[in-house]
Amino acid sequence: MGNYHRLLKRQIKQHLNGSSMESFLDSINEAYKQFDSDRSMLERSLELSSDELLLANSEMRAIIDSFPDLFFLIENDGTIVDCRSGSTNTLFLGELAFLGKRIQDVPHPSVAAAFSEAISRLQEGETQVSTEYSLSIHGQKMYFEARLTALHADQIFVIIRDITQKTKGQNRLTRSLSLYREILESTADGILVISNAGKIVSFNQRFIDMWRIPANLIKSQSDERLLQYVLDQLKDPDGFSARVAHLYQHPNDSSEDCIEFLDGRYFERHSQPYRVDGKVLGRVWCFHDASSARNSLKALEDSEAHVRLVLDRAMDAIIVLNARYEIVNWNPRATEIFGWPATDALGQTFSAICLSAVDAPLFDKSLAQHLVAIPLDSQTFELACVTMQRKGVVIEFQLTGAYLSGASFVIVFAKDVTEKRNAHHQSRILEARLAQSAKLESLGRLAGGVAHDLNNLLGPLVGYPDLIIDQLGLDHPAVEDLVAMRDSATRASMVIRDLLTLARRGNFKPKPLSLNQEIRNYTSSPAFKALCEDHRNVSLQLQLEEVPNISGSSAHLAQVIMNLVNNAFEATTSSGCVTVKTCSIEVTRPIVEFDPVTPGLYVALEIQDTGVGINTNNIAQLVEPFYSTKTMGKSGSGLGLSIVYGAVKDHGGHLQVEAAKPAGSIFRVYFPPILDLVDDQTGYDSPRGSGQSVLVIDDVESQRTLAVRFLNYLGYSATGVGSGPEAIEYIKTRNIDLILLDMILNNDEYNGLETYREISAIHPTKCLIMSGYSENDQVKNTLLSGADGFIHKPFTVQSLAESVNRILLDQNVKT
Repeated sequence: MGNYHRLLKRQIKQHLNGSSMESFLDSINEAYKQFDSDRSMLERSLELSSDELLLANSEMRAIIDSFPDLFFLIENDGTIVDCRSGSTNTLFLGELAFLGKRIQDVPHPSVAAAFSEAISRLQEGETQVSTEYSLSIHGQKMYFEARLTALHADQIFVIIRDITQKTKGQNRLTRSLSLYREILESTADGILVISNAGKIVSFNQRFIDMWRIPANLIKSQSDERLLQYVLDQLKDPDGFSARVAHLYQHPNDSSEDCIEFLDGRYFERHSQPYRVDGKVLGRVWCFHDASSARNSLKALEDSEAHVRLVLDRAMDAIIVLNARYEIVNWNPRATEIFGWPATDALGQTFSAICLSAVDAPLFDKSLAQHLVAIPLDSQTFELACVTMQRKGVVIEFQLTGAYLSGASFVIVFAKDVTEKRNAHHQSRILEARLAQSAKLESLGRLAGGVAHDLNNLLGPLVGYPDLIIDQLGLDHPAVEDLVAMRDSATRASMVIRDLLTLARRGNFKPKPLSLNQEIRNYTSSPAFKALCEDHRNVSLQLQLEEVPNISGSSAHLAQVIMNLVNNAFEATTSSGCVTVKTCSIEVTRPIVEFDPVTPGLYVALEIQDTGVGINTNNIAQLVEPFYSTKTMGKSGSGLGLSIVYGAVKDHGGHLQVEAAKPAGSIFRVYFPPILDLVDDQTGYDSPRGSGQSVLVIDDVESQRTLAVRFLNYLGYSATGVGSGPEAIEYIKTRNIDLILLDMILNNDEYNGLETYREISAIHPTKCLIMSGYSENDQVKNTLLSGADGFIHKPFTVQSLAESVNRILLDQNVKT
């Protein structure tokens, strides 16, 4: 048993006690040896399999790490159990920072709902869900796509991919396509693109309109059906079809020809290969409606007399050149534009006398390249416009080639487009005016609200002194104090009117005025004398011509004169002279600088000084509120010229500013004249009433009480109420001769206008509006609705008496 396997020897000793079973044992021994051999082989095989598995796992890890995507393994509730970042490291945080967190909580809260919805859909049975979202990372907006796939054991595999570049590329493509479509639709020509397969790729609306194609036909996208439809409209359908067939057989060829229609239309047809990356994918057709130009040429051929009539009466210059570009026809408008009479122009080379030295070679080169190369028979064509500038006038040219009486000619159409070239400048002026209007409108809102409240407060101070003086008598010792109080309040109300004038929201009743008399009134006033005392080195020269009257307000006109004269004196820092002129003037051409003046007759006020002058860069800002070149607090607040501008516009006038030569400045105001005579009446007794009933409607008690006191004192029977609803209830049971209505009532439902309309519906009644300012929609609409007049707050006894008496004496009783 020396050669038996050790295990076999042990078994023999234990069980067989050395019995002879040699043959049996030999077999068993071989089995054991084979077992050892198989086990060694198995162990080696396992060892090799383990190494291969580790290598495969490492390779798989390397493959995953090379992906640009993010990988997450999550539980069904969203908890992250494993994560891997791709080669771009777009996790932005370490992998351990994600483990144990819910994937819904990792991104920004704005996209958490998308992940929650996706997980819910997987739980409901879907196997795979995709969602897109965006995040702001390091200040840049990035886009991501998340794809969730359900796995066994209630787990979900998540792949997140960065699609930022793809999304941005799609956005750029969308914008590019949108721009392409806008360009396609904006062209005046019809465009059609056909693929090699005979399908309509693209077209614009102009193509449909020109060919009058039904909508159902274009929707079919069939070039064959489209071709059959258009052939029925043509004079030469066979020639058209042959040309189309030739081009489709020669996809690289280009083509230009003309198409005549049975109804007289005439199209220029251009065709080019449609290429992408150098490969021909189809054909682009471009159609230009040249019917008008061709009809003009046909009329030219038919009647030379008719052509002459058109040439002589045309608004544009029309010049005909022969094949050597010499002028053979020159119409009167060409003489007006270029200055050459026809006798001098005929026979001359066009570019030599019509173009500058710079433009002439370009023009001749353009003719040589285009007009010579293109066949001229039965065709019209246009060149890009050539422009020149001569003596400040800009001319635009359009050139057309044609055959007339068997010879080739070039027809040049020239148009004066000076105004067009100045459009940008005018646009900037308009923008400046709009900005100025916006500023004044903003100030108007502010000034209007302030003026209303201040006028309510000043009303008793302006009104009661007259009432008390009338009761006490002029000999009473308190009269002087009362007059001083009234005058002080009146001056305060004038300050408010300045604000309203600045914002162009003031109110005045226009009357005929003598401009010369208003100037004399100011130059003889204490205010002007004080100005002369402060500027003894400056003299005043009046040059007043006899001029027509103007319509306006004496107080507002005085503000214009005072501010302009004061500015002129203050600008003359050394010895100098201020000249005030008036004259009648006719403006024959529009004045476009600063404040535009339209042609017409005007009364002009001109104030010129010999002072420091005006910086031309500052002229546009002169009438801006609070703009001043003076020292604030020492000489003006910057409102003076703003007030002047507002008052001038309220009078329907225009203000012009320019620098004088050799020094100083000129302010010139243009007022529209009137033929009415000036009313010299300076005063009269307050007209009184005879018991007529008047209802005062004002929500401010002090103003209401003041108006009632005045009216009762003047002999009327006056009663006051504080709101629209009270007035409506009051008038339902009483007959009222007149209502005195405040426009600003603090009631959400009934303002002044609504109150007037309700009262008129119950019983038409005469109405006098009162307010601290008038230029608003409420006042205008109330007057349009039938109100009889307006009185400005604060008012005096005399002004109230005059207004009430005028309305009550009007025999046009409301019905």
